[in-house]
Amino acid sequence: GYIAHNERDVVLAYRGSVGLTDALTDLCAGHVPFQPLKDEDRGNASMCACFDTTWAADHLGRAHRGFYDAFLSSLPDIEEVLIPLLSGPEPKRLILAGHSL
Repeated sequence: GYIAHNERDVVLAYRGSVGLTDALTDLCAGHVPFQPLKDEDRGNASMCACFDTTWAADHLGRAHRGFYDAFLSSLPDIEEVLIPLLSGPEPKRLILAGHSL
C-alpha cells in the first residue's frame, strides 16, 4: 500500500492491478477469516483457509484472500508509518482506498 498525509488526513491506498503478479493476486478470490494478529507472522493467509468452513468467535469477519495478503504484507509500513501519523496530538481522518485487487 501507499501512505500519504497532510495536516488533517492520512490515506492508505492500494493501487490497481498492473502485472502478472497482481493478476494472480486477483485470482485468489476465496474468503478467509480476518485475523491479522494471528496471520501477521506468517505474512499471508493460509492457502487452506480458502476452504475453511468453520467459524470461531475470535474472527473479525472475512476478507478477500488476495487483498488480505496484500494488507498483511503492508503491516510493517502501517505500524512504522501510519500509526505514528494517527497518534499525534491532533486527530486525523483515516481514508482507506483500493482498486482492482
